[in-house]
Amino acid sequence: MATAGSSQGDDLSSFADTHIPSHEGPDFAGRWAEPYAQSLRRSGLDRDAISTHLAVMFWQIAMGTEAFDIARLELALPPSPWFEREELVVSHGDPDNPQFNLVVLDDGYPDEPRVLRLDPSQDDLIQAHQAWRDDHLDALKSPAAQRRMSQVASSLLTDLVLSIDAGFAIRALADRPFYVLAARRPPRLFTGVPMAPWPVSAARGGTLQASAGAVVRHQKNTKQVGVTIAAHTILNGSQRSPVGRKVNVNGQVGTVISCDIISDSCFVELGHIGAPNHVPSVINGVLQGIPTLGVSGRFEGCTSGLVSTTIQAVNVNVAMTRVPMVQQTFNLSQPTRPGDSGCAFLDANDVLTGFALASTQGGIPPQYSTWIWVDPVFSFHSLQAF
Repeated sequence: MATAGSSQGDDLSSFADTHIPSHEGPDFAGRWAEPYAQSLRRSGLDRDAISTHLAVMFWQIAMGTEAFDIARLELALPPSPWFEREELVVSHGDPDNPQFNLVVLDDGYPDEPRVLRLDPSQDDLIQAHQAWRDDHLDALKSPAAQRRMSQVASSLLTDLVLSIDAGFAIRALADRPFYVLAARRPPRLFTGVPMAPWPVSAARGGTLQASAGAVVRHQKNTKQVGVTIAAHTILNGSQRSPVGRKVNVNGQVGTVISCDIISDSCFVELGHIGAPNHVPSVINGVLQGIPTLGVSGRFEGCTSGLVSTTIQAVNVNVAMTRVPMVQQTFNLSQPTRPGDSGCAFLDANDVLTGFALASTQGGIPPQYSTWIWVDPVFSFHSLQAF
C-alpha cells in the first residue's frame, strides 16, 4: 500500500518521544490492573484495547484533579474552547511497553512545547475519581448519551466505570510516571472517498468534493439504504440544515436524510447501491469499544489514494458522555488531503473504525489526521452495516 503525508519523526508518537522524558509505560495489562480489565476482557477486547480504555479513563480522572489545574497554569495553557484544542492520549515509546501521556495541542499556545510531570496527591485523586464516577453514571443515562452512543458502547463503558475504584489512578501513578505536554496545534485543513473511492458533491452547482464513507442501512426503516458522508463538505459554512438536500454520490443523486454537525456526518439515501466494493460494505462489522492505540489499518481517499497508517492517539473525550457537544475523535499517523473527508478507516481486520474529519498542514510538527469515531455516527443516524 502507498503511504502519504508525514515523514518519519514528525508524527504524534515521535513528537511525544522528543519532548517527554523516556520512561517505561504503565502496565495496564499487569496484575495490579486485572480487577479493572475483567469487564473489558469479558466483552472480548484484547490487551491493547484494554490498555487504551484504561489509559483514557486514567486521564479523565487525572484531569479532574487540582494538580492538573495547577499544571495548566504552569504550562501557560490558555482557557480555550474545545474546538480550539485537542487533548490527546498519545501512545509512544517502546511499542511492547508503550507510554500513555497527554498531549494538549492548542491553537493559541504562546510558547515552545513544554512538558510537566503530573503528581497529584492520593486525596486529590480520590476526590477526582468520585466526581468522575458520578458524572459518568449520570451522563450514561442521559438522552444525549443514548443518542450519541450505541447500547454496546454504553454498556461496556458503564461496566468499566463501575469497576474502577478510587485506587485505580493511585495504583497507575505508583506504577509509572505520567506527563502532560503542551504545544501549539499546527494549522488544520478540513479535508473536503471510501475504498475504491466514491466522490460526493453538491448536486446543484457544487464544486466541493468529498468522500462517501460506508454503505449502511437504516435500523428503523430497513428499506432505506445509502452511504455516510462528511457534514462539513456539504454545509460549507452554511447554517441551514441540509436535510432533504440533493447531493451527487458517484454520479447518482441521493437525498440527505439526517445530519449531525457534532459527529460531522450525514446519512444519504440512494436509490440503489450498485456493484459491491465501491465503498466499504463493513463485512466484518463496526468497532466495539473505543479506537485502540497502536492498531494499524488503512483508508482510501480520492486524493491520497490507498494509505497504510496507525492509530497513535485518542481524544481524552472519546468516551466522555457528560459533554455531548464535544467531538469523539482519534488520530492517525498519516495526514489526509483535501478531498479525503468522510472516507472510512478500517483496521487490519477490516473492521470499520471511523471517518476522516481534518488534517494538519504546512509541515509543522506534529503531523496527523483527525477521525470521528464510528460509534456516535452510527448511533445518531440509527444505522447498521449493510
